[in-house]
Amino acid sequence: MTPLVLAVPIAVWTWSNHVASQGLLKRFTAQGLPTTPAELNRWYAPVAPQDNMALPLLDAAGAVRSPVNKGSSNFPYFSWRIPCPGTTNTLPGPPHPVPPEELARWRLGVEGTPEAWAALERARGRRLSRYPIDLRSGFLTTLPHLAQTKLLAQACALRALVAIDDGKPQEAALAIEDGLLIHESLLPEPLWISQLVGMASLSITLDGVTDVLSAGPLPVDSLERLQRRLESFATTNRFAGAMIGELCCVMECFHGSPMDQARAWGFGLGAGFGAGAPAGPQLIQATLMALYSALGLNAADERFCLTTLGQAIDASRLPWPKARMAAPPITALLGETEGLGGVLRGRFKSRMFLPSLENALTRDGVHLAKLRLGAAMLAIERFRASHEGRVPDRLEDLVPAYLGAVPEDPFDGRPIRYQHSPEGYTLHSVGQDLRDDDARTRPRAKHSAAAELDVVLRVRRR
Repeated sequence: MTPLVLAVPIAVWTWSNHVASQGLLKRFTAQGLPTTPAELNRWYAPVAPQDNMALPLLDAAGAVRSPVNKGSSNFPYFSWRIPCPGTTNTLPGPPHPVPPEELARWRLGVEGTPEAWAALERARGRRLSRYPIDLRSGFLTTLPHLAQTKLLAQACALRALVAIDDGKPQEAALAIEDGLLIHESLLPEPLWISQLVGMASLSITLDGVTDVLSAGPLPVDSLERLQRRLESFATTNRFAGAMIGELCCVMECFHGSPMDQARAWGFGLGAGFGAGAPAGPQLIQATLMALYSALGLNAADERFCLTTLGQAIDASRLPWPKARMAAPPITALLGETEGLGGVLRGRFKSRMFLPSLENALTRDGVHLAKLRLGAAMLAIERFRASHEGRVPDRLEDLVPAYLGAVPEDPFDGRPIRYQHSPEGYTLHSVGQDLRDDDARTRPRAKHSAAAELDVVLRVRRR
């Protein structure tokens, strides 16, 4: 009798959680959103080859030479660290001014990859993108193009630096536009890792813009065109699309046979476990999955994961800073779910997946801040070009001729901060710690969850 007494409440609990999960999935379906990797692959719309910017961008990336030696500065962003004025912190980018011997080496790199620049010319003018990946594999989808596009963004920033030093502002501006094209090509890709790489590519490009503008002016028409591009990117809700993609991938980890679930997750319960593990460990893992489902824990886990993802997607559709305040507190929701406690509460799979999204919306806010700071920076340069080299005293001086309105800091809703001095000017956001640190920054340590200081763009030219 005891097994039957236990089986009935487990069955009822499992059924109620399953019904709730199905209701959540139907809600997404009613909005025209995919809920499986196969549906996601169709949702990431195909593009005709002649209209697809991704294909020539891959050709360009394949022609770029990687640095030959470890620690080489052939690609300056992420390899150079320069002092942050008045602090012990450092910022990404080359030293200012760039040493002549470095520029000479970079120039050889730019001149040695003409096929990359020819491929970029074929990408210009195209506004649709679909990289050749098959999302039906869910979390097991291979994404080789991400590393390639990031390297190409570094090469474009390098080309812009060399061009401005050679007195070719038009060529420098074109290289910056190519960097923005790389970012644009990743916007439709409905995976969070793809959006992270897109954000990194944009950061590389904006770092290049600040160094180019520190060395000399760009043509006014190019400044206006670049500003409009950044403003258009700021209206694109890449976070919501990425969360929908993550939802589709995670769903296959709750469904199918125990062995299918084990392979979909591909996580390690210990050495030798995962999708490529030998048959013995896979069988053990599949058995544990079957037991997890039999006890009703898988259904509870799925309901919790779907509910939390739904809250994150809903929050992402709100304007900043409301989006940040509405985001689910994933750490608090997971509670004390380490080890066996997480298994018994039906949080085992959620704990494998959700913590990585804890700061996802915040990172989107940092990215939005950089877009708004970049648009304001280009508006300042347009002002400078028509005011005999003088920068504005206040950002309000840019309205309405150069900016529709002073951009808001996405984190606190106040106007972005602006300072100018004889050495140049600085634009900054308070960042995720919501504290104005007077344009001070610090690099994030690898795997560190510590909050950044301010989000900063600095032009070192008066």
